[in-house]
Amino acid sequence: MAITVMAGFGEAALSEALNVLPSADIQTRHSLFRLFSRMAEPRNVVNLTAESRSSLLSVLLAGVNESNPFSRVAAVQGLAHLPSLAAIEAVGRLATEDSFNVVTPAGTVRFPVREAAVKALLSLTKTQN
Repeated sequence: MAITVMAGFGEAALSEALNVLPSADIQTRHSLFRLFSRMAEPRNVVNLTAESRSSLLSVLLAGVNESNPFSRVAAVQGLAHLPSLAAIEAVGRLATEDSFNVVTPAGTVRFPVREAAVKALLSLTKTQN
C-alpha cells in the first residue's frame, strides 16, 4: 500500500528514491525497484516530466542487472509500461537468459524472472505494433 501511495507522488518521490538507491541494502533496493515499477504504471507515469520518465526508464533498465532476482522481476514489470527498443532488448534477454530458478514442492523447476520477462515482452511488443 505504501509503495502505491508513494508512486503517485511523482517527481518528488522519484527524486528521493533515486538518491537513496546507490547506498541502499538489498532489501531496500528491492522495495525501490517495486516503487519504480509502480511509478511506470500509466496512472502514475503521467505525473512525471519527460526528463523524469527518461530517468525512470534508465533506472529500470539498470534494474535488470540487479543481483537480487526479485528486484529484476520488479524492474521487468516496470519496463512493461515503458515501451522502447532498449526495454524490449533488456526484457528479451532476461526472458531467455536469466538463470534464477526455484523448485516447487511438486518438484517443478520455475524461472520467475524469465516468466515475468516473457509477460512483459508480450505487453511491450503489443504496444509497439
